[in-house]
Amino acid sequence: MKKIIFDSDGFATDSGLVNVFVTNSDGIYLHETEEYVSEGTGLPDNMYLDAPPPAKADHVIIRASNGWKYLSDHRGQTYYRTDNGESCVINRIGEVDSGLTEQPRPSPYHTWDGETWHIAADRVTQQLADAKTEKLSILNLTAEQFVDNLTQAHNTPEFERATWGVQREEALAWFADNNAHTPTLDSIAAIRGVPSEVLRQKAYEKAMAYQAVIVTVTGQRQRFEDDIEAATSMAELEAIDIAFNLMEDA
Repeated sequence: MKKIIFDSDGFATDSGLVNVFVTNSDGIYLHETEEYVSEGTGLPDNMYLDAPPPAKADHVIIRASNGWKYLSDHRGQTYYRTDNGESCVINRIGEVDSGLTEQPRPSPYHTWDGETWHIAADRVTQQLADAKTEKLSILNLTAEQFVDNLTQAHNTPEFERATWGVQREEALAWFADNNAHTPTLDSIAAIRGVPSEVLRQKAYEKAMAYQAVIVTVTGQRQRFEDDIEAATSMAELEAIDIAFNLMEDA
């Protein structure tokens, strides 16, 4: 390719292809390409003959009046407000505002001290207390869900679940004394068309199985509760893994 010469006014002294460096309408460098120029014409406003500097992380190359220069570019990056810790995604070129930091706020209890997030001693105490309250709520909910999943109680209508206490009392009384009066179980058995003795036995077995589950889960829940209350740091509290099981000897 023959070299195209441009005069002092920027016009080509011959026609042909020339390597150019292209910017967008904002002057941001895009790419290199070849452009055909006719003798006596110049380059379009967004094309330049001199090469830009090499790419630089977190910067764009922009055309200035005196050549190429770097400009900070953090578009698409997440920063955090130092006044409240809220995240925001940078969507413009230029230096990041002074009220933003790359450091995520560790917790709502931290405040910005000008260089980093800081937590005062009294806030550490409050953070731990609040975290314990939240973890205890999670503990109780997890225990309830574990029992519900085992017993499938949610598959039984509420009005029927309301009779379980009476059925249990009658079944236990019958097991202790086969002559005990069991009117609720007898009525249910008669309507179902099964022998009362069969229903009493099944009710007793279910009552004992349910009691075994409740005893195990209650013990585990209280143990977790003790561990939560005894935690002296967030690290200790976060290390408590709440998980229930029926294999206490495992």
